[in-house]
Parts: sequence; structure tokens; C-alpha cells
Amino acid sequence: MLLAGVDIVRLAGVHAVLLAGVHTVLFADLHVVLLEYVLTLGVLLIKGHLFTTDAHVVLLAKVLVHGFQREKQADEHEKEATSWLKKINTE
Repeated sequence: MLLAGVDIVRLAGVHAVLLAGVHTVLFADLHVVLLEYVLTLGVLLIKGHLFTTDAHVVLLAKVLVHGFQREKQADEHEKEATSWLKKINTE
């Protein structure tokens, strides 16, 4: 039991120190790396978001235009059918 307790405490202490050290080093290195590339990444991410937004806007516009054109075509077909029926009825 004592050994288990000592091992647990020792391992916990070692893990705490190792994790603290590893986290500190990793986070420091990552922060430096991220800070070095933050402008590039930021620009790429912003461009990515803008591109995504633009793509959605373009797609939405195309869908709306396509829907409007189909509605317009349907109206034209309806008018043609109505005029054709009127011609048949008057003859």
C-alpha cells in the first residue's frame, strides 16, 4: 500500500511537472509559430470565409434567378396556352 501510495504521488508529481513543462514548451512554441504565421493564416481564413460567403451568395442568386426564370417561363407558357385557347374558342 505504501509503495502504491508513493508510486502514485511520484507519478502524479512527475506527470504534473512533465505536463507543465511540456505544455509550457508546446504552447510557447505553438504561440510563436502561430504568431509568425497569424497574418498569413488570418488572411487565408478570412479569404476562405469570404469565398464561402461569396459562393453562398452566388449560389443563392443563381437559385433565385433560376427560380424567377422558371416562374417567368411558366407565366409565358400560361399566357400562350390562354391565347391559344382563346383562338380555338373564337374560331
